[in-house]
Amino acid sequence: MLRRSRLGWFIAIGIACASCGTDVGFLVPPGDRDAVIANVGQNFESFHDFTDNDGSAPQTRLLVVPRGELYGTTTGTSEGDRGTVFRLDSSRTLDVLHDFNTDDGSAGAATYAPSALTRLPDGSIVGVTKAGGERLGGALFRLLDDGSIDILHHFSGRDGANPVQAIASDRGTIYGITEVGGSQGAQGTLFAYEGDRLTVLHRFSDADGISPTGLVLGEDGRLYGTTRAGGQYGLGTMFQFDFATGLSVLHAFGGADGAVPVAGLTVAEDGSLYGTTARGGANDSGVIFRLLPGSPIEILHEFSGEDGSTPAAPVTLASDGYLYGTTEFGGRGNSGTIFRLAPTGAFASLYQFSSRDGAFPRAGLTEARDRWLYGTTSSGGAFGRGTIFRFPLPALPEGDRATPATTVSPRATPAERETEDAIASPTPAPEARLVPSVALAAEAALDALDTGAPENKYDPAALKPVAPQPSELSYLAGSPTLYPLG
Repeated sequence: MLRRSRLGWFIAIGIACASCGTDVGFLVPPGDRDAVIANVGQNFESFHDFTDNDGSAPQTRLLVVPRGELYGTTTGTSEGDRGTVFRLDSSRTLDVLHDFNTDDGSAGAATYAPSALTRLPDGSIVGVTKAGGERLGGALFRLLDDGSIDILHHFSGRDGANPVQAIASDRGTIYGITEVGGSQGAQGTLFAYEGDRLTVLHRFSDADGISPTGLVLGEDGRLYGTTRAGGQYGLGTMFQFDFATGLSVLHAFGGADGAVPVAGLTVAEDGSLYGTTARGGANDSGVIFRLLPGSPIEILHEFSGEDGSTPAAPVTLASDGYLYGTTEFGGRGNSGTIFRLAPTGAFASLYQFSSRDGAFPRAGLTEARDRWLYGTTSSGGAFGRGTIFRFPLPALPEGDRATPATTVSPRATPAERETEDAIASPTPAPEARLVPSVALAAEAALDALDTGAPENKYDPAALKPVAPQPSELSYLAGSPTLYPLG
């Protein structure tokens, strides 16, 4: 709730205090929005232009490690479209660690198109590639210290194909999603990898969603995610996976409340799920939403095009308590924007790309230890191959400054929590170990069929997403942004 004081300042109340169990409030000056926009514009820095030689078209969120370094991926290089893994050191100098055009240790079967990276509790970095590998369905890999990669699993189609995300639990279990595959008629999978074995937890179908696009581990130990299509209205879903009861649909998008969610979710400490859709809403330009499981969806903002269009990445809940994000299109030059959403619900378009400083950001933002937000654009810059940019978190008046007690923050793995030693780590919820019996039975059946022979390769022509339903066509037509992005 927002009330205005006699002095013209706004008082935001009704913000839950996580530590004291009460509601608190803070002051917001009436001119803060304009000051914040000016601050971001003056301090915005596009500090690296990709050249093809060091990669091109970065499309996933950067990963920050305790030393303060940032890791990321690109989808193309001068040798083709295979991609790279890179590192930004403390001086923000870029170093290519792995080029997927070279030998990647996968027995001569090259993998390529890497997606977002994640860090395990032991400090190792893992990721997925959407294509290639021994069975042509993509791979799960670990990045080694010398820049080479160790292939942990080759996807065959029956266990999924085109993996798009992997995340880690507190115990080191890797969970992930694939865009297609699973079984005849299945449209993607939810999987777990532990002890050198991959287990399919769920095979998606039209009823619960087609082509999962994002995954996050909630504070309650459940997995939450989105699918870009399917569901009751054919326009995508939000789902919950409980290790005891299996997968359930939390919400089916119908157009007015958003459509085609191509990004994952951000989970707050109160269990609220924040996310975006690429289409739908009043202007068919996408929305920002909030959902507390068990409650109706709440639309926080509907993009107009002028303030951004087609958000393709998860929002970031920064240490100041505000949500930050990007849109792939919209703004003055239709090259994308950066936005902020206040705890009060006030929306501000902070920055609009002009192509020279980058264009078409498809990745979410990452807060580093220096309290700057870092991101990438998939195009634009000096060579038209994409950029890396940053801007500082806007300084707030003392009365408006958020504190850990008055805001919620996204769930982080122990490895990620190490990056902010000054912030107390929340106690993780016990992680359930029970896998639904139906998933075990299906996995056993697949194991019986899988002989490991070379002919059991994934055939890209045999497993494709089903044709969009008629109600979905108006949203998908002409839209290239149909892939989950970091």
